[in-house]
Amino acid sequence: MRKFLINIIVLCIVAVSILCLFTWIRVRKIEYVSYRLSDDTHSIALGPSTMQSSVNDTLIAGLQNISRDGTGLPYLVPLLPRILDENPQIDTVYINHGRFMYLPRPSVDAAQKMQFLRDKLPFIWNNRENEEWSNRLTQENFYAAILNSDWKEILIPKSSILDYGLRFSAGISHNLKDASKNWSIAWYDSITALHGTNVYTKEEILEKCALTEKYSRMAIDICKSHNVVPVLFFTPLYHYERWFPYDCFCSVLKDYDQELLVADYENFKFSNDSLCRRDVHHLNIYGANEFSESLAKNGIRTVKLKDWLSSKKTLGSVTYYGAHPQ
Repeated sequence: MRKFLINIIVLCIVAVSILCLFTWIRVRKIEYVSYRLSDDTHSIALGPSTMQSSVNDTLIAGLQNISRDGTGLPYLVPLLPRILDENPQIDTVYINHGRFMYLPRPSVDAAQKMQFLRDKLPFIWNNRENEEWSNRLTQENFYAAILNSDWKEILIPKSSILDYGLRFSAGISHNLKDASKNWSIAWYDSITALHGTNVYTKEEILEKCALTEKYSRMAIDICKSHNVVPVLFFTPLYHYERWFPYDCFCSVLKDYDQELLVADYENFKFSNDSLCRRDVHHLNIYGANEFSESLAKNGIRTVKLKDWLSSKKTLGSVTYYGAHPQ
């Protein structure tokens, strides 16, 4: 019996060692993954799930959506220099932006943020000290490691950066009534009740959303350094005028380069608004297809930031875009 248990333990140790070895080899190969996109790709869409679920790049010629669910700009922007280096044919980057990036959310302390990242890392690093792997986050190949959705996928062969989930994806779930708690209309109404209409001042935005703001600007600077046109792309949102005015958001954008281009589709009109949305932030497959078909047919329309800001109309203490909401 004792010998049997020893054999089982030895077998387990060998199995775990082999798994760790293969995992290590696979993760090391991340460094050599190709960032090359197809030759006919002349623009890319970059952002979190809001962009990933809105732009169906299979319907838009020359565009590659390299957005990813659950992965914000701080974890995508560090990949941008290499993507642009290896794809000199790219002339435009659509950077997901908009009021949704500056919303009040339950505060998450540093330890919780670190744990969130640890959960995304290959398990071989899970026992490392925070300082050790957080320093590695500055390395490009380590950012790619985070893009594994879970450790089991590490053993799946990957040769392209697109194999890490950077591509269009939209659920087919039917909209707001089925939305998760944190994205529902009721939750947003409670935020308004708690904070009032002016949710964040400019100072609060710069303080509470400093990381988002930093990497938004960094993405713009990276594009300019590669002679690529950066465009702030506002994806469709569900009636944000009910909750969040433009005032503070505009006050932040006034500090940006006023010649910067903006593609504002926040108030895009759908043929059936409720059918096309997964929740107040995201489109489902029906919405994504209708939206993307419109982009393909009409092109992505842009204006200079200074002109976009001047188009705002102030009504009382709340700034709206265009007509007062009905």
